[in-house]
Amino acid sequence: MDFPEKLNTVQKGMAGEDAAAEFLTQKGFTILERNWRSGKKEIDIIAKDGKDIVFVEVKSRASMPSDLRVVLTDQKMKFLITAANNYIRFKRVQLNARFDAVFLTGTKDKGYKILHIPNAFRAYNLW
Repeated sequence: MDFPEKLNTVQKGMAGEDAAAEFLTQKGFTILERNWRSGKKEIDIIAKDGKDIVFVEVKSRASMPSDLRVVLTDQKMKFLITAANNYIRFKRVQLNARFDAVFLTGTKDKGYKILHIPNAFRAYNLW
């Protein structure tokens, strides 16, 4: 009998990001970048949705926390904003920017439950 291989934390995160990217593509998003880095800061997914460039934070968990701010902290959002500003300058982006979050529960083997939150936060709320 074959047993599914145990995934480490990085592998679980990558599997969740793969599922999120597939989910967003099915919703009509165009994936532009995955795991884009600006120094030590990383953006999980950068996509285009209509006239918007979307910076997506992906979070995979065994179960959905009752308060999503536990996993999407102010500090994490500030890091994303800084990295997004660097991306916009570096790529000379002329689109409206938006920050989405994708939360996944479950596993790759059993399937994911996906919660997509468009406009999960706005940059001006954090400064």
